[in-house]
Amino acid sequence: MSENQDGPPEVITRERQSEEPLSIIIPVEIKGIDGAGHLFTERTKAEEVTEIGCRFAARTELQCGDIVAVKPIERGKKCLRHEQPQMFEVTWTVQLAAG
Repeated sequence: MSENQDGPPEVITRERQSEEPLSIIIPVEIKGIDGAGHLFTERTKAEEVTEIGCRFAARTELQCGDIVAVKPIERGKKCLRHEQPQMFEVTWTVQLAAG
């Protein structure tokens, strides 16, 4: 049997368990700078929320490495005033076919 260079299986299992996504959908506002250098703001929904990030769809084309501010909003209302936006680096993107 070969040696596991990533650490013992128990550690990997615990890490994966702590990153299990929550099955909730949270309305959010995202802000950032697009590839042309223009500031953008849009509302979307965060899904698959974990301790380290989330997944969301955006109309603005984002690239890996882009930094976005994500802030929860109340349904049908403005951003929650007491919540500070959280900064995230985009680590994965996929372009969906228009349809």
